[in-house]
Amino acid sequence: MFARVNTRQIPPEKMDEAIQMYQDKTLPERKTHKGFVGAYVLTDRSAGKILAISLWETEADLKAAGTSSYVDAVAGGPPSRESYEVSAQV
Repeated sequence: MFARVNTRQIPPEKMDEAIQMYQDKTLPERKTHKGFVGAYVLTDRSAGKILAISLWETEADLKAAGTSSYVDAVAGGPPSRESYEVSAQV
């Protein structure tokens, strides 16, 4: 399994809007891609930070899915994106 990790700064007053946009637009789009397993969105409201983790069956699936830019409209800048192999899970 592989994970894409996006880290973003979100103005605190836009945090709820960013979360809703992820739920309403990004996740439905991701679900249409081959190999999508699931996602988590972690937030630190006081720091205005979102960590979005999407999980994929293979690295090829992760790369083929591309990136989403829906949250760009409310973000404080572009995300930092990294990919990881998932080495352990419960």
